[in-house]
Amino acid sequence: MNQPINILALGSHLTDELGFSELNDTLGRWMAHYLAELIDKASNEPDGPIRDAAQAKVASSILAVWAHRSALPGNAYPLARYKDIIEGMKLLAPGGSPWERPTSGSRTAQAGEAHEQLRQLSIACLFADHFAEIPNIDPSVVGHLDPAERELLEFFNRWAELVKSQRQKLFDDGVLFADAASATKAPKPNELLEATVDSAIASLKKLKLELGQPRVDQ
Repeated sequence: MNQPINILALGSHLTDELGFSELNDTLGRWMAHYLAELIDKASNEPDGPIRDAAQAKVASSILAVWAHRSALPGNAYPLARYKDIIEGMKLLAPGGSPWERPTSGSRTAQAGEAHEQLRQLSIACLFADHFAEIPNIDPSVVGHLDPAERELLEFFNRWAELVKSQRQKLFDDGVLFADAASATKAPKPNELLEATVDSAIASLKKLKLELGQPRVDQ
C-alpha cells in the first residue's frame, strides 16, 4: 500500500504549524508530536502488513485532525480568519439555483445568468474588507479544502490578477516607470466590487429586455 503523498504532506503541514502554536497550547503540541510519530512509523516500517496498517492509521489520523481544522490553533488552518465568510459562501454555493436545471429558451438562460451574477456579487460583498489580504496557502493544504474554501481562494486569485493586469496596463501606458510606484497606482478594493455590480446590472438589463419580449408559446 503506497500512502498518497498529498496526505502525508498535509500531515507534515499540520505537525509543523501545530508545533509552532502558542506555548501554552498543550493540545496543539501534543497533536503535532503524535502525528509526527505516526508519519515517522509509516515511513520507516518495512514493506508488509505492518507498514500498510501504519500508513492507514496515519492517513485516517491526519484526515481526522484536518476535519476539525476550524478549531486548530495557529496557522494550521490558514483560512481561519475567513471562517464566517466561508460559512456565508456555503449558503451561496452553486446548486441552489432553479435555473441550473436543464431548461430551454433565452428567458430562462438570462434568469440563470442574472442569478449567478448576483451570487458572485453577494460573495464579493462578504469579503470586501479582505481584498488586501492575499492568503499564502501551503500547496499541501489546497487539495483538502472544501468547495466553499476553494471558491474563496478563487476570489482572492481573481483580485490578484486584476491588480497585476491593471499594473501592467499602467506600465504599458507609460503611467508607471518603476515597480516602486505600482503600489500607489494599484486598483482600489472597491473596483472589484464595482466591476461585479456592473456585471450584475448588465445581466439584469438583459433579463429585463427578454421579459419585454412576447413568449413563443403566447
